[in-house]
Amino acid sequence: MALTLSSHVLSDTVMTAVRTGVTSFRSANKDLQQLLLRVAQGTEGVRLPVFTPGVPDVLRGGSGLHGHKSAGWRLAAATGGAAIAADIHTLARGGPRPLQEGTPRVACVRQGPHIARMLQAIAALAQPARAAQFSATPYVPYLLIMPDLYTEALWLLPQKLHLAPPVVFPYYTLIKRLRVLTPHSESEFIARLRPTAEKWMSFPKPRFTGHESDAAYDASSGR
Repeated sequence: MALTLSSHVLSDTVMTAVRTGVTSFRSANKDLQQLLLRVAQGTEGVRLPVFTPGVPDVLRGGSGLHGHKSAGWRLAAATGGAAIAADIHTLARGGPRPLQEGTPRVACVRQGPHIARMLQAIAALAQPARAAQFSATPYVPYLLIMPDLYTEALWLLPQKLHLAPPVVFPYYTLIKRLRVLTPHSESEFIARLRPTAEKWMSFPKPRFTGHESDAAYDASSGR
C-alpha cells in the first residue's frame, strides 16, 4: 500500500493571480502556460504551500518549523521529460511597488533539474516500498525552502496530528550530515541543520531595508 498524500486547493484569489501572471513570462510558451493553469486547477501536477524557516528558527530556542505563515505556493508538473514550476508569493512587498501580505502574484516561472528533484521526491513517496516508513494515515504535503541553510524539503503533516508525527523529506541540500530522500523527524531535521545555522550566525551580515521578501524567497531556487 502506497503513502497517501492529500491535495491542496487554491483560493479564488490565487487562481486569478495564476491566470493573469503566467502569461507574462517568456520562460513558458503557450503549451507550458496551459499546463500550469491545469496544475492550478488540480487536474495535473502538484500544488504545495511554501514555508521559509530561516537560520534563527533552527537555533536553540528558535520557533522551529511551525513558527511561520505560508510564504506562497509552488505549482509544478513534468512534461516531455522536463519539469516546470510557477512560484506564487504572498509575503508583503516593500519598495516602489508595495503589496500587502497575502497578495498573491506569480513571481517566477522556471524549468530545470532542481524542479525535477522535487517532483522525483514526490514520486518516490508514492512507491509502495516507502509505505513502511510512514504511518498509515494520510499526509498533507508542504514545501520547505531554506536558502540560508542550503536545503529544500517536503514537509509532511498527518491529516490527524494525534495519529502520527510530522515527517521531513529533504530532496536538496548541501549539508553532508542531512540525507536526501530519507524521512526525518522534525527534531532530527532541525538538529542536522543547527551546526550550519550556528556557523552562519558567526559571519558578518549585510544590512537589509526590509523590502527584500520577494527576492529572498525567489533566490532559493535560482540554481
